[in-house]
Amino acid sequence: MATARKCLRCIKLTLIDRRYVLVGSLNLDPRSIELNSEFGLLIDSEEMAGIFATGVDESITTLAYRVGKDDNGHLEWRGVVDGVETIETSEPQSSGWRRFKAWLMKIVPENQP
Repeated sequence: MATARKCLRCIKLTLIDRRYVLVGSLNLDPRSIELNSEFGLLIDSEEMAGIFATGVDESITTLAYRVGKDDNGHLEWRGVVDGVETIETSEPQSSGWRRFKAWLMKIVPENQP
């Protein structure tokens, strides 16, 4: 059961033109694409896509940040936290160590199996 729960956390949902629903595990990075060990299901249903799109539209502001630039060209993250509109100047809910590791992983080559 733990394996099934872990797998479900990796599922992605993509809506395309409010007509197609793509459910799968693909990450949009070169390693995932090149190894091709991912799966996906493409559903052609305007009705289903509409249901998902409505849900996303209604809840996106409480689930995600909108990334933009301030007047000086610096990144900022805008979101709603506990019902209060907030603006963050560094990646939200992330420590300096975690941001450093993410930066390091961008420049260090990844071993391919």
